[in-house]
This record gives sequence, structure tokens and C-alpha cells, in this order.
Amino acid sequence: MISVLVNKMESKTFTRATVELGESIDKFIDEYKYYIDKLKNDLENDIKIGNEKGIATEIDDVFLVRFLLSADSYEEAKNNLAYTIKWRMEKKDVLEKVWNDQHPPHQHIFQRFQLTGWVGTLRDGHPIFVVRVGKSDTKGLMATVTNDIILDYLIYNNELGFQKCIRETRKRRTICKVIGVTDFADFSIFGSRSDNRFFKPLGDASKMSEIIFPQLQGKSVLINAPSTIQIVLSVFRKFQSKRSAEKQTFCPAQNTEKKSAKECPFLQKYGGLDQVPPFLGGTMKCPEYLQVVTEREEQTLKVKIASGKKETIELDVSEQNQTLSYEILVESGVVGLSMEIGGNVLIQERKLGASDGLFQGQVVVSSTGKLQLVFDNTANWTSRSVQYLLSFHSHSDD
Repeated sequence: MISVLVNKMESKTFTRATVELGESIDKFIDEYKYYIDKLKNDLENDIKIGNEKGIATEIDDVFLVRFLLSADSYEEAKNNLAYTIKWRMEKKDVLEKVWNDQHPPHQHIFQRFQLTGWVGTLRDGHPIFVVRVGKSDTKGLMATVTNDIILDYLIYNNELGFQKCIRETRKRRTICKVIGVTDFADFSIFGSRSDNRFFKPLGDASKMSEIIFPQLQGKSVLINAPSTIQIVLSVFRKFQSKRSAEKQTFCPAQNTEKKSAKECPFLQKYGGLDQVPPFLGGTMKCPEYLQVVTEREEQTLKVKIASGKKETIELDVSEQNQTLSYEILVESGVVGLSMEIGGNVLIQERKLGASDGLFQGQVVVSSTGKLQLVFDNTANWTSRSVQYLLSFHSHSDD
């Protein structure tokens, strides 16, 4: 137990540091040694229990100093640390699963709508996280899942980033942070797939992450930004913390999908041309989760149903007792939907609208023959577009 702190240090004034990418962690550990020791003394029991029971990371000086570097006062750092240890102990099983699986919960459904994910790392180990907002479908996401599911995904995705940064910081002895890149190519504030309700869980995740993942965000780069970007930011900043907003920076580049980023000053300084995908001007192969859903290997197809018409999708089923998984999304309005094979109804006729979000499930197809998925637009005076994904697997695959 650290029972006595040096008296002459009691008058030491706490100052919040400005921390640049790649600075020495040991420099800050030396500079904040008094407060690191004070945290160990004041929260001795919390730290001991946390290290004994495990919180999916070690509570060492590298972990502790990040809380001090992110706070405006010692008390703020202490309170944030105590909260974080408690939270990590409560969520220990989930945190370990996230790290073992290398993805957060609900990733499949989230990435069905949001083109977002980790790409490469910069020269000093800073991981890069990319969001393609202009290609994403927040309206579909908000219609399909709750705010709590979105918040879970965002928080545990940040846990992945935090663990990457802590690991690299311990190995390199330099401070590692996440570089976020938000790509606005093809974004329109008036687009049919945008939904301002998404800002609420996004803002909540940002504020909570400041407490439990200190020194996580290095820079938040906005690229291919439209002329309406300030309107978008004015809405989001109502939900966002001030510190997060301060880390946002604009990259003047436009049309990066058609240009190389080799002249980018930031990439020249930190390296990483081969760590970002082509739509950002890099040479890295684009991960599937950052591709438009209709262009992925597990291809989501799209059909346009003319006004007053029906559209029938037919599939030949040559094997009995297969399980059919389906995902169906109406882009706007409402259509009728049914599915059958040889007169056997698999999905009863029903109405499905854009406000219903992603309609998904499984049915057992016990017979062979021609399966028919019918989209009915006879009640509408305008055409409707529907995305669908169908995949079979036999029981022997389980």
C-alpha cells in the first residue's frame, strides 16, 4: 500500500496536457508520477480487485496515465478511473468475447446498413477507422434496431480501438490513438437514407467513450465534405461532447476515389498509403464491409417493381430439407410480400414498408421445386425498389 505521498508534492498543480500523436508515454508517466501514485493510493482496492478479477486489460501505469492526460483535474481522472474499473468488471465477459472475436456485438446487422470498419494502421501503430456516410443507410438502421443496440455496437467497437492503442503504446512506448476518417462522398443532407435520429446514440457513445477510453481519439478527419457540411455538424454537435468536436479536422481533398493520396501531407508524415482503401486514394484492397451491400461477395440483390405490377423472383430448389435465410428491405413506401414453393406457403402474404426496416428470418424448405418470392406493387402509382438476400444451407452444414 502507498500510505504516504511526498508532502512537498501536495501543492503540485494539476495541468491537463496536450498530447500529440506518437509522443513518449514514459515522458508523461514521469511527469505525472505523483498523480499516478495518488491514484494507486486512493483507488488501491478498486485497482487490486480489477487486476485480480480481470477487466480485459492490465491496470498499469500506461493505463492510468491516459486518465490523467484526459482530465481537467485529478478528481475527474479519479472518478473516471473508478467508473471505468467498475464498468469493465461488470462487462468483463462481453469485453473478452469482443477481443477474442475481433468484432463488437450486432456487427452483421450494423454493417448491413453502415459502411464502417477498421482498415490499416499508420507508421506509429495508430489504427484507422473509416465511415462512408454517403454510402450508408441510417434510415434503414434506425428502422431495424434500437438505440441501445446501436450504442452497444459503437461502444464495443471503440473497445477494440482502445485495446489496439493500449497494446501498441505498451510495445512502442509512444502514445497510440485512433485516426477516424469520415468519408462524405455521395452524401446529401436531403438524401432519402439519412436519419438524424442516429445522432443521439452516436453522441451518447462519444460522451461515454471519453470517460472509459481516455486518449482514444487522435484525429477525426472529414473528407470529401459537401458544401452543406456545416449544417450537418451543427445538428450533430448538439449531441457531441466539446472535446470530440475539437478533434475534428477537414481534409480539403475531393473526389478521392479517382485520385491518389500519395501527396497527402498527413500520410507523408505518418505513412499509410497502403493502409487506406482506394476510395480514399490509397492502395489497400477495400474490405467487403466497406463495399456497397449490392457489390459484396454475399451479394444483396435489388429489384425495381413498376407501378401497378408484381415482380416474381424464382429460385430452383434441388435439395430437400434446406434452411433458407432471408433479408428483405423496402427502400421507400410499402409493397406486398409473399413466398411459396409448390403451393406450400413459406411466408404468408403481408405488407412490408421502409419504416419496418430489415425483414429477416429463416424458413425450412422441405420440398424441391421452384421457389417464388413475390413483390406486389399493384396498389401503388409509383415504382418501388426492394433489396433482398437469400441464402440456403442444408442441415448437414450445421
